[in-house]
This record gives sequence, structure tokens and C-alpha cells, in this order.
Amino acid sequence: MSIVTISRGTFSGAKAIAECVSGHLGYECVSREVLLNAAQEYGVSIDALAAALDKPPRFLERLGRQRDVYIAFIRASLAERALRGKLIYHGNAGHFLLGEVGHVLRVRVIAPLEFRLDAAMKALGVSREEALAHIERVDRQRARWTQFLYGASWDDPRHYDLVVNLEKMGIGTACEVVAHAISLPAFEPSDESFRALRAIALKSRVLAALAADSRTFDASNVDVEINGSACRVQGWVRLQSTLDAIPEVVGSVEGVTSVECRVVVRSGIVV
Repeated sequence: MSIVTISRGTFSGAKAIAECVSGHLGYECVSREVLLNAAQEYGVSIDALAAALDKPPRFLERLGRQRDVYIAFIRASLAERALRGKLIYHGNAGHFLLGEVGHVLRVRVIAPLEFRLDAAMKALGVSREEALAHIERVDRQRARWTQFLYGASWDDPRHYDLVVNLEKMGIGTACEVVAHAISLPAFEPSDESFRALRAIALKSRVLAALAADSRTFDASNVDVEINGSACRVQGWVRLQSTLDAIPEVVGSVEGVTSVECRVVVRSGIVV
């Protein structure tokens, strides 16, 4: 029931590794499917959700509150998938979206530039120069996105349990390494790690519900704490009507059995 998240630069071979591990272990392998599920669940354009992950920070800043809404939808969708276990997610910042869950193996895949250039030229049908420009642009965009949203460096090895370098090993060998790593006792699910994942999933559902409901859409300055099935909401909102709606919206989320609302109204605040 373990989970693998794979972070990668564009055309680094990570998709092939993810699909290989999936075939070996019988794990579900997903990437954009998470966006599709979120779009269907919350009635949002999949292109808008993809933009929230792929566009540079200046674009995200212009989205304002909508950016946080999209991320909440994506995280809720990924957390629901993760609850099933046996998941391989190769996508944007899955290791950050799932937090510090013990049975998540966080993998970073790197590859020599020539490997990536060859893959990009074949896939895109472009020249070497165009492939290089594409790789540099996408990598730069993703690095800025991660820094902007999480205050973390995208390629910092401290954020990963395993860094796989394709300079010497091929896709098959890398696949075996990852498949072996996920079978190690360190990544076996435990009661504690399941509680952490369930808390992340429930918190994600609550934040997504607040974002999706027109009555609480502007509740951008509230946070949620989960203790089992009990939910505490704290922070501040600008309108009394928003505060009044929060207990109902949160209480309607599947899995929430009690709501403690410690939100206050702060009128006239400009941020």
C-alpha cells in the first residue's frame, strides 16, 4: 500500500521509469489523471488546473485567490488517490503536496543533458537548439513555481529519499532500484503514516470545499487542523456571512464529524 512520487526535469526519463515500476509492482501510475479528476470533481477547466501547475509565478500571482483554489483542488484529488495506496505519481511537486507521510518514497530522477535533448528532439520533432531552449524554459518555470508556492528549491536533494541518475544506469536498472526501494521496511505503511495521510486527505477535502463554495470562496486566510475526524478551522475572514457559512460547509465534508470554528471577522483589511 506504499506510494511513490517522482519528480523530474522535462524529458528526463521519469515517465518511463514510473510506467516500468507500475508494471513490475502492479501499482496505479498517474500524472495528468489527477488534474482530470479534480476538474470533474469541482467543475473546473482542466486547462486552468494545468496552468496553475505549469505557468510561471508572475502568472500565478495574477490569479490571486484562484491560484490557491486550484492547488486545493489538485491536492484533494491526489490525496484521494493516495488513500487507495499502491500509487506512483509522476507530476509536479507530489512530494510537497502529500507532505511528510512515512510510506511515501520521494524519488528524484536526473539525466544527462544529451539524453534529454535526444528525447526532446524525437518527441517534439525539433532541432537541438529548439530542444535545449524548451528544456531550459520548462525547468526554469518549474523551479520558480516550486520556490514560489513552497519556498523550496526544486532540485534540493534533501527533499527526496532517493535520487536516480540515468548517466550510467538505464531505464530498466532505474526501475529495479525504485521497485526495490519501495519494498524496504522504511516505506512500509504504519498506523502513524496512515493517520498522517488520512489527515492530509481530510484537510484537503475541507479546503477544497471552502474554495468551491461561493459563500466561503474568499476564506483565504483560514487554516484547518485535523484530529481524527474532528476539524478545527481558525484564522480570519472579511465578512460575517463567510464566517456564518464555514461550519455548514466544513460539516458537510465526508469524514468530518465535528467542527470547531475559531475564525474571526476583520473588516476593512486590505492585503
